[in-house]
Amino acid sequence: MYQPAEERLEDILWLWESGVLGQLSQTVSQRLMDEFWRLARNIYALRDETNRDHALQMLRQARRLRHDPTLLANWNYPELNLAPERPAEHSAADFLLRYLKDDAVWRRGQEPVELEMRAEREAIERAQHMVQCKVRELDLTIEANPTSNLLIAELGAIDHHPMLHLAPLSCRRWLTPRYRIALCDDDPLTFATTLLDEYRYTYFALRRRGYTPDTAMSWLRQRRQDAMDAAFTVSDRGSSICGTASEQRS
Repeated sequence: MYQPAEERLEDILWLWESGVLGQLSQTVSQRLMDEFWRLARNIYALRDETNRDHALQMLRQARRLRHDPTLLANWNYPELNLAPERPAEHSAADFLLRYLKDDAVWRRGQEPVELEMRAEREAIERAQHMVQCKVRELDLTIEANPTSNLLIAELGAIDHHPMLHLAPLSCRRWLTPRYRIALCDDDPLTFATTLLDEYRYTYFALRRRGYTPDTAMSWLRQRRQDAMDAAFTVSDRGSSICGTASEQRS
């Protein structure tokens, strides 16, 4: 498969920052770090004598600064007219400004790089395991959009949707799934669907997989409960928002 050079650089940086890179075999981790350096050198036009460790640390900091609202406000983003004119070369501010403003950096970052998926298998499996553990640890709810996922991810059929593996329907496990899954309709206008349609499509996908109507309906009721438990909308009842009159007086 192919990926923009900028995204590939970010992926390897994430593997390093998350600790996944340190769990890989030395051969794989070294190959990824060598690739990281080649991409960084090309995208940011770094010289061969640039200190790799320093560049890695500064790119890591620059990545974090992109999500710093205080710094971006101080720089008057997106105009950036208050950003430093000449930050120290290869500093985090330098990499961040070039990422945000340099046309050449952007163009080089969009160049496609080829990935050999068989060589990526170890890194992918480790990354998936780490993310799955984090999702379970935080008790997060995963949003599944069957029609949208079917079209965008080219699943072939909803029968193959990953949600059926994340919350399996086996006799021993379907009542207590490993993950909370909320069925959603994503963008109803774009995908010409409704939430009811998404439940219907999933129901018939379960039936095609050989599950009984009762089992399929029980699974869908659990997904509905997962969604309700994860909802973050504010109740329209006054007591929920402001409290009762006696609570307000106290």
